[in-house]
Amino acid sequence: MEPILAEPTTGFPVPDDVPDQRRRWVVLSCTAVSSAINCFMWMSYSGTPDTSKVVLGSPSEPISDEDLDWTYSASLSAVCVLMMPAAYLIEWHNYGIMLSSVCLNMAAAWLRYASVACASYGLAILSAILLGGATAVIMPAFAHLPAVWFPPHERAFATALSVQSWYAGWALGALIIPLVVSDAASMKDTMLAQAAVTSLSLPLFLGLYVAEPPATTTAPKLSSTSSPQPAEHLHAASDTKSHLAASVGDSLYAISRNGQFWVHALSYGLLAGVSFTIPAITANSLSAKADCMQPALPYVADQTMWLNFGFITSGVVGGVLLGSLSTEPQEPLIIRLSAGLCAATLTILFVVTRPPLLRAIGDGPLLLAILVVLLSGAGASSLGFFSLGLRSAARVGEPVSHVYTAGLTEMLSQLLAVSLTQSSVCPVGFKACALSSIVVAVALVSAARFPRHGQPLARVDSAAAPTPAPH
Repeated sequence: MEPILAEPTTGFPVPDDVPDQRRRWVVLSCTAVSSAINCFMWMSYSGTPDTSKVVLGSPSEPISDEDLDWTYSASLSAVCVLMMPAAYLIEWHNYGIMLSSVCLNMAAAWLRYASVACASYGLAILSAILLGGATAVIMPAFAHLPAVWFPPHERAFATALSVQSWYAGWALGALIIPLVVSDAASMKDTMLAQAAVTSLSLPLFLGLYVAEPPATTTAPKLSSTSSPQPAEHLHAASDTKSHLAASVGDSLYAISRNGQFWVHALSYGLLAGVSFTIPAITANSLSAKADCMQPALPYVADQTMWLNFGFITSGVVGGVLLGSLSTEPQEPLIIRLSAGLCAATLTILFVVTRPPLLRAIGDGPLLLAILVVLLSGAGASSLGFFSLGLRSAARVGEPVSHVYTAGLTEMLSQLLAVSLTQSSVCPVGFKACALSSIVVAVALVSAARFPRHGQPLARVDSAAAPTPAPH
């Protein structure tokens, strides 16, 4: 048998003939369910804002738009605060931190039910914080699980499934919650059903999740000057791991010196921010009450739920297809082409939704068909590319661990999404998204012309490196 070489990006060898190798898909499915539930719950309040404001306040004194925004912003704040500690724990205490994300999901779901049953805004905010804590664990795990469990030729597809399962939960939340929630009673019933389904993820996790393949040990992390190690060296240890690890401080310092990483991370984060912003502004931008749309679009405005569902679903399907069909040498080109396609479709969308063309096309099936095509293309090229973007950020960020580079990229996407959503109010919503995607396309094409100048990590002797706790 040929020696198994550690992949430089991740440092985790997973040979094709490891016993119980089929279990990797079971473990991936287990985490995918938790991810989908997590993102579904992000839509619990924002999916029906008018009803949520009344339920969390009172019919005579509903909470304000700003208060409702905090049911999202509190989650985001928790993600930003907790993501780097979670990224560290994912490597060193994997089973415990992944179990905590499942428990936080479950606690958040029941607090959401309690917030509606008791009309308590405070419980809604507490639920949002716990939900953000679960998300802070899930996001760095997108890159970690495929690196530990999957051989190199399957990692792109596994990463795509890991990322897109989270977005699939978003798509289902964007569709189901507006369909079933119309008043306080239906929201209470929906929250109860959501909490019951979420509770099932705990026995699923306890029964199926395994932190790493039982027949392998984690390979040493590689410095920028070290060479891959043969399999017989990597499998020498039995119950303990042999790590050449850098401290969190050294890793973050190395990232801070890697200009190429920040170009890529900010670009991927901004394009992901665009993908989060589009569903948030479409309803308002196409509303018959919107000042920016003349003439008014009552027919198309009634279809925005389906437009958003199509946008997100095209991203999920596109992401899975890109992950299954692309190879590592093709990924940089595919990412640049995705950014260019997103820029083109959003620019056309902005032009089409200007008053002169709107009057010419009219508010009817033709305009709806045009919007479906443009938003589907934008979804596939913005949401769909992100799993490849995480892998690319990990490679550009070498030799820093992928959990830190992926975590930082995800955190930037959340921060940029909030900034873009707040600044993309009508009438400049589609214009701001189009300009942002153009900036990303130009930045990625420009970055490809220059070599990376990263800050190498010093190798740490394995005897001096901390030993991870048993999973």
